[in-house]
Formats: sequence, structure tokens, C-alpha cells
Amino acid sequence: MRAADRLTFSSSRRAATRVILLLIVMGACSGTQLTPQQEWVMSKFAECKTITNAVNVKLEQVWPDGRWTATVMQTQSEYNHLVALHAG
Repeated sequence: MRAADRLTFSSSRRAATRVILLLIVMGACSGTQLTPQQEWVMSKFAECKTITNAVNVKLEQVWPDGRWTATVMQTQSEYNHLVALHAG
């Protein structure tokens, strides 16, 4: 096998590997859909955050069944306002 043939084979093999990896990543991202519970929690969280002006509270994770976790950067009272509104 000539050096030029090896180079072409190696380049095309790397390109094929990149295409396969790209397709896997695209498939993983496009298959992720939010459940109605997740959508509801996220919209209510944003609404409550606006109402309470709790700018230092961050929604960390929302599970498919609607359970959620949040973190607060400065004050516990901002978090408490959000929890109270979300529960209501």
C-alpha cells in the first residue's frame, strides 16, 4: 500500500468516525423531550421567580414526574417565597 493510499484511507476513516459521533450526539439531543409535569414546573418556577423577584434562586433539576430541586445564592427567604408560591 502506498503512502498516499494510507493517508486517504486514514482521512476518510477519521471523517466517518466524526460523522457517526455527530449523529449519535444529534440523536441524543433530539430525543430529549420534557414531560408535561416538567414543563409545568418550569413555567411556574419562572412565574414565581418574577412575582417574588427571587433573582438568586436557580432551578437545578426537574425530574420527569415533576419533582424539582433549586439552589439559592444569598438568602433563604427568596427560596422560601418560591416554595410557598409553587405549593399554592
